[in-house]
Amino acid sequence: MPHLLAAAVAGALAVERIGGRWPRLPPLALPAVVVLLVPVLAWAFTTQRAFGANHDFWHPIADASEAMDRQVPPDGVLASLDYPGVVASFSGRRVVALDGLTGDYAFQDDLVRRGGECALARKGVGWLLVDDLDRLRPVSGSPGSYTVLVTSWLHHVDVGELRLDPGDRVARFAGTRLSLWRIHPTCSS
Repeated sequence: MPHLLAAAVAGALAVERIGGRWPRLPPLALPAVVVLLVPVLAWAFTTQRAFGANHDFWHPIADASEAMDRQVPPDGVLASLDYPGVVASFSGRRVVALDGLTGDYAFQDDLVRRGGECALARKGVGWLLVDDLDRLRPVSGSPGSYTVLVTSWLHHVDVGELRLDPGDRVARFAGTRLSLWRIHPTCSS
């Protein structure tokens, strides 16, 4: 899509420049651009967005989020680095977004100031949604246990690790790489 926008802007600038030399051209340019651009946009939407490889990547995430109501109580707070917006939309639970994209600057500052575990405890987080293949780091000498790095993406700094033990895994969601873990973050201050 950025390429199409760039092409449209370049086309408009070209028409404006040429219009100074040939005043009758601009009235003809808009219909010509529409005739050329509509088929390109239709092709891009139908082949790439509507039916392309990523057209429904979030549907399994939405299904998993809807299933979370069986594991996370209505007043439960869930933290997620992966797909927090989709999870919040479909789970019906409060979600603390660890991706740094939602603009919760106070929380990002709290992560840095207090550390990951303490900041999550202060938010009341009791569950963590994790991408198994991307985020879990095995703990040596402790089969089935993992650590997950917590990062303030806004400040580009790691703020601690959470330990996940085998008994903490609540669910794995079919069709996704996601698993739900029960966590018990603590904060001494």
